[in-house]
Amino acid sequence: MDLPRWLAIYRSIADDFSFDPSADLLSSIILSNLVGKPELPDRKGSTAYVIGNGPNIDEAIQSISSGYTIVADSAISAYFAVRGCPDMIVTDLDGDVDTIFSCASKGTSIIIHAHGDNIHRIIGNGHRIRDDMIGTTQGIPYRNVANFFGFTDGDRSAYIASRMGFEKIVLVSFDFHHVNRSKPGNPAIKARKLKWAQAIISMLAEERGTALADGDFAEI
Repeated sequence: MDLPRWLAIYRSIADDFSFDPSADLLSSIILSNLVGKPELPDRKGSTAYVIGNGPNIDEAIQSISSGYTIVADSAISAYFAVRGCPDMIVTDLDGDVDTIFSCASKGTSIIIHAHGDNIHRIIGNGHRIRDDMIGTTQGIPYRNVANFFGFTDGDRSAYIASRMGFEKIVLVSFDFHHVNRSKPGNPAIKARKLKWAQAIISMLAEERGTALADGDFAEI
């Protein structure tokens, strides 16, 4: 994936969901004043486990062996209850922010995403966002806010793992077919987001010479 290709995908996503790219840019401008330079941490080991919030998450995360753990926002509560703080959390701040920022104080790398719908969350948590955290956008990169590609926290986590250079990326508890109804929101919109996430991760798998398969553990 390169930026021009991603921006073409982003335009299709914006059209599909009637997103306003100018609102995404405004969110990036605000976040850029709170975070530091978008330098990802050094890779530790050869395997990254990217944790999603699928229906079997409690059982799946107990089966993870040693490796670097990247948790997508909505999965942090379940992950933390079993394994404590992960190596990295990728969030747009609509999950368990208290646990997210608590893990930040214990050494977890925090990647915060800016988009038009979470401006209020960025401002509301501005006092907890530090300059050792990394900001991301789905649009044009702006100052301290980078575009590592990805639309949802889950597929963005997978692209970040690839950008960090992990030889093996294992998706844990990703479900692209069933909407998680434990969080508020329109189920139909959530289902469309899952389809985009599946397509975007499939592109990454193809680039890595693999294919995306269903299951609680899927290597790409």
